[in-house]
Amino acid sequence: MMGDAHQCATLVELLELDDGEPFVSILCRGDHGSWGGFQFMELSFEVQFIVLGEVFTTQNPAVTQQHLPAQFRAEILPMVARCYAAILEKFRPGFVYRACAHPNLPEEALEKHHFLTRAIIACGYYKGIASDVALE
Repeated sequence: MMGDAHQCATLVELLELDDGEPFVSILCRGDHGSWGGFQFMELSFEVQFIVLGEVFTTQNPAVTQQHLPAQFRAEILPMVARCYAAILEKFRPGFVYRACAHPNLPEEALEKHHFLTRAIIACGYYKGIASDVALE
C-alpha cells in the first residue's frame, strides 16, 4: 500500500501472463474528501489490464467481461473488500463515502455494491445517510 491519509492506493495482481508480466490487477484507492467542512475518505476501485503492452484501467463491467474469464471476475470483489479493509485499518478515517456511479442499477450490480458496503461495515463503520455524504 502506498500513500497517506489524504490519498492512498493498493495494487493487487489478479492474473499474470506466462512470462510473469502482470496482466490483470485490481487498483483500490482511498481519497481524502471534504464537503461543507465534513471530512471523509472516499473508497473506489478499478480493474487494470495490460493488453498488447498497453496499460488501461476500467470500472466498466462490460469491458472487464471482454478481457477476463468468469472464474477470475469472481475474485474481484472479495479482493477489493480485503483491500478496503487494509486501507481502513491503516488510516482509520472517521467517515467513509461510497456511492453508486450510475443511478438505477440492475439488481445484480446493486448486490455487488451492497457486498462492498457490508465489507466496510464489517470494519467497524455503519451505514448511514447524511444528505449527500453517505456510506452507501
